[in-house]
Amino acid sequence: MLIRNLVSRSRDLSQPILAMGAEPLISEARAAHRDCDDVARAALRDLGCKVELRELWTGHKGSLAQ
Repeated sequence: MLIRNLVSRSRDLSQPILAMGAEPLISEARAAHRDCDDVARAALRDLGCKVELRELWTGHKGSLAQ
């Protein structure tokens, strides 16, 4: 989360952070700690790395089960 906050506020930090090897470390942490998946994906996205994002809601109306 720290890395995500840093690069979202200062984009010029992305390249130095990536040069220090952040991408494989974040990916490793994401695999080891599944509860941090969303934060890890967001950090990778904000660093400019390719990340597969899932669309959880499309905004289409539908009937609600009651």
